[in-house]
Amino acid sequence: VYNCLMLSVAADGSAIYPSSMLQPSSLYDTGLLAACGQDPVRKDVLEMLLRVCDREEVRVLPTIQLTAPLPRLTTSNDAGGKASYNLLDVRVQHELEAVVMEVTRRYSRHASFTGIALQLDSRGYGMLGPLDVAMNDKVLAAFSADTGIELPQETVAAALAGGHRQAWIEWRVEQVTQFYA
Repeated sequence: VYNCLMLSVAADGSAIYPSSMLQPSSLYDTGLLAACGQDPVRKDVLEMLLRVCDREEVRVLPTIQLTAPLPRLTTSNDAGGKASYNLLDVRVQHELEAVVMEVTRRYSRHASFTGIALQLDSRGYGMLGPLDVAMNDKVLAAFSADTGIELPQETVAAALAGGHRQAWIEWRVEQVTQFYA
């Protein structure tokens, strides 16, 4: 007997629920593409699943894969249509929180809804990459403000790779830990 279902509800740039935050593609709901227009309404498969699980007393833990574009942050010059986001950027953190809150507000009334899990992997933006990734002006200013370390503009990369490497690593870890906590 099973009593819990963990299901990916947003992955590969699409979702099984209508989302204003992710603007899912038609990957999981192709009815929108029907030439005769027979099925123009986006389905809410997650709603249906939660209703069934409410009735059957099965818990549901929806998972969100952090790979879908974030439309409010995506620009027209994102390489090859694939956006990359900096998890250390507060704007990205706010968008991720908004995605989680959208699902929570929409479905938490269900008895079967037991929370949300985030799928973290190297293809997405829920984890940090190499140490030289995410070195933009905003992030470096936050690092300097938090640590008191002044970085010379012309040698930022060298400073973070050399004498301030450990401080940079620890600061990045702390930022991500605070975000997910």
